[in-house]
Amino acid sequence: MPVRFGDFSLDRDRRLLSRGGEPVPLARKAFDFLEVLVSERPRALSKEQIRDRVWPRTVVSESTVNGLLGELRAALGDDAREPRYIRTVHGFGYAFVAEASEGTPVSLAAVALSAEPDASSEVSRARPKSRILTRPSWVTDRFSGFKSRCTIPRE
Repeated sequence: MPVRFGDFSLDRDRRLLSRGGEPVPLARKAFDFLEVLVSERPRALSKEQIRDRVWPRTVVSESTVNGLLGELRAALGDDAREPRYIRTVHGFGYAFVAEASEGTPVSLAAVALSAEPDASSEVSRARPKSRILTRPSWVTDRFSGFKSRCTIPRE
């Protein structure tokens, strides 16, 4: 089940962060970082706990954690000085502080159907009802350089 916070929805099963129904691009490790923080909310996690869960059996520097946190905050539109989502616990680690709730997944089909005009309007008679189509796309992870294939809804 997705977790909703602010305008965002974090779908762990589909590994998708969306804002207002639109996918938000996130590197794989940034998604893992967010998932760890959200799953342990509102508890603060030490940097060591985060490293152990995001990079198991791997040695990473503190600058790697900080860089990934910067990417995550940029994707969320968060500010370290006035955090809405991720709070820095100085000398310790980080905590997810936004109000969050488990929700039912919203399918793209349901969003598209609810956005269609009323059948009695002239606009709906003038144009055919749209279908949800997808197209394959390649996404490059900015940190690792690896490419992965994903499906993006057409507008």
